[in-house]
Amino acid sequence: MPDAQTLRHIQDVSRLIEARLGLKGRTIEAQMSKLGRRRLPMHLKRDIAGVAQAQLMLTHPKLSRQIDAARVVQCARLAITALKQIDPWEQRKTMILRKLAKWSALAIGLFIGFVWWLWATGRV
Repeated sequence: MPDAQTLRHIQDVSRLIEARLGLKGRTIEAQMSKLGRRRLPMHLKRDIAGVAQAQLMLTHPKLSRQIDAARVVQCARLAITALKQIDPWEQRKTMILRKLAKWSALAIGLFIGFVWWLWATGRV
């Protein structure tokens, strides 16, 4: 059976995923399935997957005895450290700035095309 520290680490990872990434779900696996197009580093996905596997094994009485507590604690610590560095406000700001950059590039392209059309048809 896993000890209280392992359970606490699993809950901490789940809470941080919800707080930092805004992903809600009953399990960590459900939360990560909602990730969609958001990119996380591969090492972070691997660590979260290790914690999610332990959470899944907890639901089965015989499998819960096979949980490697040291691996779960190590994966959870690495995941918690990485998730604490994610700033939701910074992510929102980056997303907004990228959309504005796309729109401004489109507007500049349309303006150049319009000016070229005016020049090519002899209206300027």
